[in-house]
Amino acid sequence: MWQIEIDVRCRVRAPRPEFDGNTADDDGAEPDLLHLPIDDGDDGELPLGLVLERERTLELGLRVGHDLSLRPRPAHTGHVDALVAAAREAGVRDKRVLEAIAAVPRAGFVPLEHADLADVDTPIPIPHEQVTTQPSLVARMIEALALTGNERVLEIGTGYGWQTALLARLAREVYSIERFADLAEAARRNLAAFENVRVFVGNGSLGLAEHGPYDAILVAAAYSNVPEPLAEQLAEGGRLVQPIGPGGAEDVVLFEKHACRLEPLRSVTGAHFVRLHGRHAYP
Repeated sequence: MWQIEIDVRCRVRAPRPEFDGNTADDDGAEPDLLHLPIDDGDDGELPLGLVLERERTLELGLRVGHDLSLRPRPAHTGHVDALVAAAREAGVRDKRVLEAIAAVPRAGFVPLEHADLADVDTPIPIPHEQVTTQPSLVARMIEALALTGNERVLEIGTGYGWQTALLARLAREVYSIERFADLAEAARRNLAAFENVRVFVGNGSLGLAEHGPYDAILVAAAYSNVPEPLAEQLAEGGRLVQPIGPGGAEDVVLFEKHACRLEPLRSVTGAHFVRLHGRHAYP
């Protein structure tokens, strides 16, 4: 069982820049971050390796190939309601979250060779021996953020962008960091229709201080505690969801920041995640 309480140094910050929809780097990124602006075109693949919820796991025996060629974004299949039903069955009740799942075809964010699994509540293999998040787990994590539509959100782990797209429908603006450049390249094409998203390549454990503070942060990989830069970049009263553990068997924990202290509110669910790597995480 987790017991976590994180003290955060309070700093006086200049007003954060307004999101103008321009994907060019206005004031520069962290030294080890390369900003990837969103451009035209679509591709089909998806997020950093969140794995399967609870006991079920997906074994990856081989490195999965991928196709970054442009292709039309698929329409909803006849089974799109299956993902909404799976989210409901997992306990999700937030109407806006359920509507976002219904509105964003997962088929537009999966490898072509796994398109038949797009509407199934299961992880899907993607490059770099990663696995996408189980859709019902995505829904539970996003619901825990309690987004109302006016938030600035930081996402750690873009993958191919399905989770990012849901966040973009539910918040005012989304900044997302992806570790692997080719996944970020695919994601920014998948997300081309979303003008309120910016995708970066870099060290997720550092966050993006120049665009903070953030009203909500969603971390899509596991570490034993919340990296200090992310805790610092969370706004007062903001919420952060992160899997806490060594990678492979975690508690997804909801935190809230009050009086410069990051406090755990509750466990969202048990799950299996890949590790978070970076300067303030695993090597």
